[in-house]
Formats: sequence, structure tokens, C-alpha cells
Amino acid sequence: MQIQRLLRLGRHANAWDRLAENAALPSPFMSSWWVDNAAAGEPVILACVEPDGTLVGGAAFEADLVGPGPARVERLRCIGQGPLAPDHLDVLALPRRRREVLGAVGRWLRDGDRVIDLDGLTETCELPFLLDAPVVERTPAPYVALDEADPVDRLPGRLRSTIKRSGKRLAKGGFVVRRAEPDDAEQVLDRLMELHDDRWSEESSFSSGWDAFAAAAAAGMRAGSVVVHEIVDSDRVIASELEMVCGNRASFYQSGRLTDHEYRGSGSVLKAEVLRWARASGMSELDLLRGDEGYKHDWATAQRSVVRVRTGVGPRGRPTATAANAWKRHGPGLESTLQRIRPRVRTPRGQAARN
Repeated sequence: MQIQRLLRLGRHANAWDRLAENAALPSPFMSSWWVDNAAAGEPVILACVEPDGTLVGGAAFEADLVGPGPARVERLRCIGQGPLAPDHLDVLALPRRRREVLGAVGRWLRDGDRVIDLDGLTETCELPFLLDAPVVERTPAPYVALDEADPVDRLPGRLRSTIKRSGKRLAKGGFVVRRAEPDDAEQVLDRLMELHDDRWSEESSFSSGWDAFAAAAAAGMRAGSVVVHEIVDSDRVIASELEMVCGNRASFYQSGRLTDHEYRGSGSVLKAEVLRWARASGMSELDLLRGDEGYKHDWATAQRSVVRVRTGVGPRGRPTATAANAWKRHGPGLESTLQRIRPRVRTPRGQAARN
């Protein structure tokens, strides 16, 4: 077995997707349509292949440079890390070859001078142990387990009431829920972005990664792995929600809606229909992904965690990662101390005039 460093999956895409779909926790952020389109930096795809070219495993990252001047060093992150917040990432491998693939990926990562900063790993990913990489952040990721029962029946009474009342009011106004067509991917995604901005505006950093996301999501829609539901009447879309599918799991990724009073409750009505769609499609769960926002706990039945690890190798990578980890631990406390001290510091007489 050998490791090939690739910029795109190319002929390995189908085999890569089979590995992703059969992972212990299938994640759409490991699918080929995401890997090939969502990177902000240079893609670093490690493909573990047999001599005959058969793919048996691999891992996907993106590379950029960090640090000042001549101390700048390569940094590897998960593809889409940052504003696109990928979750539940892991090394992919055939089950019988997992130990071998993990060892090969770990050796490749340690052989160099780099910072390894991976955010969104599954809790069970063995890579941090192989790299001796400390966990610098742990984030809850709620999800809705699905079975034969109607998932809406299990929601809190207040939320069920909102869904019922708002659903009747919207239906009376001529609104229905529809699934967007993949052939209209660009227009569908543009509408989602507009509705997202209308709902969240400056509260979300999602727009900063929009170009990469739009390219990935359009590819995902064409592959049948990204599904968008909308609430519409004859000429308006008032709410939109996007799910990603991998294996037997659907993941809620992004949504938006108009905030006019007459459309209140549309987001809840839409999510209820998405839950029913996921159940009818044979999904085992609807993952709400990372974040402990209050609304997620109204919908979720359980939660797991994703982790961020950071370490460095080599003469520049090691001290750069150590400094970043130290700031992660102590920076907030220092900032708080400085904020308490600053108001007490008097400006020397005459300094204000000179400035």
C-alpha cells in the first residue's frame, strides 16, 4: 500500500464515497462532492492505494500558511474548516485495513514541518492519539434519532402546538412545502442565502465561505446527496432548509426564512416536514450538527460531541502550535484581566493632546 497526495479525488471518487457511506458514523463532509469543492486552501487528499490502484482508505485536508514572516509554516486543517464548520470527520478505511491506513496517514502527517489543526473530528477518531495531539475544544452536536414513530409526536407540546397552528395558517394562505429540483441548484442556493441573510444577517459568518459552499452544495444536489426543502406559494419562497445525506444519516446544515410577522412559525413547520421526510427516506437520524443553540434541544433526542485538536511537527510547526494552544487556554483570561485593568489606568497629563 502507498499514499498518493492528490488535489482532487478523480478516478477514486466513487470508491471514496463507498468508504464514507460505510464509515462508523457516515458524514457528508467526507463525501467526494464536499472534498473536491469546499476547500478554501490547497486540497491535500491522502489516498491509500494498493499497487493495482484500488483505494483502501485515506484522509482529506486543506493547506495554508500561518505565522509571521520567515517563520511561516504549512498548516493542515479539515476541508471547509472555519466558516463552513464541517463535522464528524475521520480517517476513511476498509474495516480490515483501518489500522494500516491510520498508521500510514499518521506517519505522513508527522513527516514534515507543519501545524496540524483539525476541527470537527469525531470523538472516536484515533488520529489525535497517533499524533499525540491535545484536544483544544469540544463541542456538543445534538441529533434526532428516528424510528418507525412519527418524530413530530415526540416534540415538546409547545413546539407541536406552534407547528400545528402555523401550518394551518400558512396552508390557508396558499403555502406548501416542496423539495427543490437539483437542476435548479444555483437558483435554489441563491434563495437559501438570501433567506439566511434575512433571518440571521450579521449574526452568522456563513456568508464568508459562500463561494466554496455553493460549489460543493450544487455538486451535492446533482449527486442526490444535498436536499433542499422550501415553503412556497405561487410566486414566493418564504423559508428554505438544506440537508446533506451520507449513508443512512441526514444532517441539517443551513436554513433561512423571512421574518415578517405573517410568516411566523414557518421555520418550525418546515423542519417538522424535513423530519418526516428523513424518516420516510429510511434515515436513522437527523443530525443537527455542532452547537448548543437552544432551539436544537427542543428537537434533539440525544447528542454526541465533535473535537478540535492542534499539534505541530518540525522546527517551525511545533512551537507555532504550542503558542496557539497556550493562547487558546490562557488568552480569554488575559483579555478579561486587561479589560478590568484598562479603566483604572490614567492618561498622563498632556498625552491626550499630543495624541
